[in-house]
Amino acid sequence: MSPTQDKAVNPANAMVFPKKRANPLSLSGRRQITQTADAQPKLDQGLILRMDSEVMVMEVNVQGGLSASFILVFLLLVAIFSAPFILPEWIKLILNSTSIFDQAALGVALAAPGFIFFLFYKTTISPAPSPIIFNRKQGMIYGSHNGRPQWLEWKKVRPYLSEAAVTGGAYGGTHHNAQLVLVEWDEQLAEQEIFKKANGLLVSSSIVYGWKTCYELWEFIRCYMEGQAEALPEVEVSPTDESRLTTLMLDDGPFWEFTERQGLIQQLRDRQGKPRFGLGLSCLLVFMAPGVIFNLLRSLLRPRVKLPAEWLPPADPTQPSLFKVRQPDAQDKVLRAKAARYIACWQLGCVGLGIAIWIKVIHLIAF
Repeated sequence: MSPTQDKAVNPANAMVFPKKRANPLSLSGRRQITQTADAQPKLDQGLILRMDSEVMVMEVNVQGGLSASFILVFLLLVAIFSAPFILPEWIKLILNSTSIFDQAALGVALAAPGFIFFLFYKTTISPAPSPIIFNRKQGMIYGSHNGRPQWLEWKKVRPYLSEAAVTGGAYGGTHHNAQLVLVEWDEQLAEQEIFKKANGLLVSSSIVYGWKTCYELWEFIRCYMEGQAEALPEVEVSPTDESRLTTLMLDDGPFWEFTERQGLIQQLRDRQGKPRFGLGLSCLLVFMAPGVIFNLLRSLLRPRVKLPAEWLPPADPTQPSLFKVRQPDAQDKVLRAKAARYIACWQLGCVGLGIAIWIKVIHLIAF
């Protein structure tokens, strides 16, 4: 097969695109971002891999979410230990079910393994999202959605919040989970069809963002794409030539889910490479120890969507940048490597204690 057999050329900018595009977004609870005057461009949880006058490469998606890992492992444990008690009842229902309630219970029981496999597939087998490439020169945004490459024309992009009301949770009551979505507006579609048929990118696809954080993230993206360098803060660029351990501990693993990624390197400079571990986070890792192990394995083994190489032009270090960017120096890399070792030892201690407690609890329940 020739390199261009599975690709199509966009006549607007002569770029080469795959023929198979990601499925359109299906938004619920959407609300367009129209007022951002009070929001300052800010990037707390995002990771910048490259930022110059032509291209910004941003990583904002969790590759190994701790919560999803813990829920999956917890469901697997429940299924394993309850199977000896539930299977005989399933057989009785299959042979003797007569009422509609028995049939409904049987349907729910049979659907449970399918739900567990679906969750396992979505979080472990299916490709993780790629970084998002913002190309100012081409006026394009490149990323992925549902395991396939996606691209948007900046001049057609409109920002939306996809909101969902969440009841209960750690803080009680009802709160809103808001995520930033970039939608490529299509004038040929009616407004009610835009959210079902239009192309888009879920920018904050795996992190619980509040609406204010989404506004700040959108302002950061908008100011970059429009070249408003004076409005943007100084950005720390994360190195891409580190060891896998350093990247896993600082950028992919559970630690950074609870740490502002843009403020991390400055914290390491101030503390001579020693990360700040809170008691609450340590207790959380002890409690979620099985999920932490599965989370680390998932971060190592899960594939990622690969974008076409031509979507990311090579960097030109001789060209001055319009933006305030701080590149990592040799000392920063030393501090990051040191911090990764601290985080690895801290996680090992928390997980070891947690696994011991889980084994004791399971032994008391099962035996």
